Amino acid sequence: MCENIRWEAPARRGVWLETSAGSQSAEMTVERDWVVPHPYCPGESLRMVREKARITVWPSTVTRRVLDFDLRFRGLVPGVSLGGSDDGKGYGGFSPRVRLGEDMEFPGQVGEVQPRWLAAVEGGAWVDVVGTYGGTRRGVVIMVHPSHPDFPLKWLLRKKHGMQNPPWPGRQPVGLSTHGDLRLRYRLVVHTQELDRETLASLWRDYAGRKALEFSELLC
Repeated sequence: MCENIRWEAPARRGVWLETSAGSQSAEMTVERDWVVPHPYCPGESLRMVREKARITVWPSTVTRRVLDFDLRFRGLVPGVSLGGSDDGKGYGGFSPRVRLGEDMEFPGQVGEVQPRWLAAVEGGAWVDVVGTYGGTRRGVVIMVHPSHPDFPLKWLLRKKHGMQNPPWPGRQPVGLSTHGDLRLRYRLVVHTQELDRETLASLWRDYAGRKALEFSELLC
């Protein structure tokens, strides 16, 4: 809920937003510190986490647009951890809030995925969030890169009133190093016509490269 947190440019820099665009892609990079009230010095602030987020937008085709998200986090003081909500759902991490259409379905790498309200479900490396918009079936494929910690993740999916979330790290907090970045990578494929499983598998291979294993192999 972002309570008692504000975001500031890193002290060493005056600029915390950079953009670039060329013939092959456009990028936006945001670098910012998470600042909280100092726990031991009333009236003072403490920089706890440094976040660097890069969003890359690739040229669209007639029916698709690809967006990549590269997120990095570093602790600025020892002992900082990130965790999700302390309940059975474990909300946390990359959480696209997709406009929901009619007749929502969730084809995943494991097959059709059925949302559960109180728990995350198996979906594999990717899930397609598909609905009817203006009489046309279209949607957004959410992919988790195989380099992600604890890959493959589970999924919290909603047909109404919610976001679509491969939650991480869940209820058990994960410590942040002060010497290196925690890196989380995701891809969105926005499509204006329904995709078959062969196309979805091909899109996954393009993203994951040599690590594009089938879900059954991931569990071995």
